[in-house]
Amino acid sequence: MAIVPAARATPLALRGQILTPRQAGGVAHHRDGLVLADASGTLTYVGSYRSGRKRHRGPVRDLRGAVLLPGFVDA
Repeated sequence: MAIVPAARATPLALRGQILTPRQAGGVAHHRDGLVLADASGTLTYVGSYRSGRKRHRGPVRDLRGAVLLPGFVDA
């Protein structure tokens, strides 16, 4: 029997340092970044906190002491 987590009722917003690989090689780096995901868990924004905050007015989980790797695992 598997335990399946309940779907998130609200969007997820994480603030932290973001590293994302580029298709042409290298890595995009945002020292103060924001990752937004909708209620289904699909990423809707990855980029600077300043620009992303205009898209999301709700609460943001502050993870500035961490490095975020959005989309690293697609399960």
